Amino acid sequence: MKKIATVTLLVLLAAVFTLAGCGPSSTTEAPSPSPTADAPAQQNFIKAGDTYRILIWNNGSENDYVLNNQSARSQNIRQRWEDYQQQYGITVTYIASPGDNWLSEAQTSAAAFEPMCDILHCGGPFTIPLLYGYAGNPGSILTALSDYAEAGDFSDSEYWDVSGQENVGTLGGKHYFAIPLETGFGLVGFNQVTFFNKDILQNNGYSAEDMYTMSEEGNWTFDKLREVAIACTDADRGVYGMHMGQNTCAVFAMVAANGGQYIVNKDGVPTFNANSSNVLEAVDFFIKLAQNDKVVYLEGNPGSDDDHPSFVLGKHALMITYANRAEKMVNEDIHFGIIMPPKGPSASDYISDVNWFTPYCVMNNVANPAGCVQLISQYIRPEYARSSEESKLIFEAESMVYLEDEGSLETLYMVQDKTVTSSIMSYISVTYNGQGLGYYLFGETNNWIAGNGTPATHYAAVEDAVNELLRSATGMK
Repeated sequence: MKKIATVTLLVLLAAVFTLAGCGPSSTTEAPSPSPTADAPAQQNFIKAGDTYRILIWNNGSENDYVLNNQSARSQNIRQRWEDYQQQYGITVTYIASPGDNWLSEAQTSAAAFEPMCDILHCGGPFTIPLLYGYAGNPGSILTALSDYAEAGDFSDSEYWDVSGQENVGTLGGKHYFAIPLETGFGLVGFNQVTFFNKDILQNNGYSAEDMYTMSEEGNWTFDKLREVAIACTDADRGVYGMHMGQNTCAVFAMVAANGGQYIVNKDGVPTFNANSSNVLEAVDFFIKLAQNDKVVYLEGNPGSDDDHPSFVLGKHALMITYANRAEKMVNEDIHFGIIMPPKGPSASDYISDVNWFTPYCVMNNVANPAGCVQLISQYIRPEYARSSEESKLIFEAESMVYLEDEGSLETLYMVQDKTVTSSIMSYISVTYNGQGLGYYLFGETNNWIAGNGTPATHYAAVEDAVNELLRSATGMK
């Protein structure tokens, strides 16, 4: 698969850093690149002489994240760190991670009122209930960001995943977890999209341009998905229209694309919602695709196997999954495009689910909690606004390393405005009565396809168990 040359990526990134140095804010605010140049005006809670300790799970030695960063933006990351410390006369230390025990040590030290860090990079959404509900005492080892609202603003969707903070990061009526947007391809890496095999579709009457036009004009729907999947299925040759995906990701992507959520946040309490009409409609649609239309690839261990290997082998024409699967196919012999997740019958617009992200939180008993909140809001916040020219250049440069056409790039731009963050992966590893949340939500999918039971009867039967699981995980009993 042909990709943009590495030298082009470097040229584009150089252009970004040139823009960063010549912007109007660089002479009126802090030295460029400035973490506070366009931040909202606010009272200063950071005190000269403060030390702020940040724990990132894979930071092997002190300040390794900035001193030995290997990313294309390593120079900017280090400069920003140095500038921020100089601006306020403080020390920001990325402490050495204790390794595999990073989470438990962060928890136990905070529970002992001697937190090992002030600010915690949470590693992913799965730690949210483990931190908030620690030892059955909700929020006891954390500082609520909303208790210091005057010190930091997290409401600007140019920098923060606002829907994620509301749906997942707010518990018990308080905001605990800040979710900064990523920069570059990472901005959409965990969004759900539809990959299509250009060769298979072309051979069955659908050109890449047909697919991009359909997606751009809002006509890529569940019914169109079914039409294309049927046209591309040739069971005798072992080729199917679509797949189920790892953790049945095609199913939960379709649930979100139909305006559904397995779990909703009701007044700060995570609550089972899989028996709602939007969820059931989407799951039933997928079951019929597999059961009646027989267009779903079900070889191997459907629901468990990774999705891209069978796609690369031409086993299925469509793949609804995370956009970051494009990274895994850079050197593979396949021509693919990317369009939006199909629009469900109960949705008025496209919806792309994001269920993985990196939250940050402030531990309890830190020396200056308001200062920590301010530091997250200014320094942890992305350097560039999502719609800024700098951000767009970085996004395009990184994305085109993995893509082969402008149509896919335009889809990834569209995805940014159609994102809804769900909580499904925050609780995916939590168990109740020996069963994890994954079983309760989609563990019976293969049985439903085989004609054993239905989603409606299953969800009605497990509603109380899931709500108990969620209350237990968060300590909200």
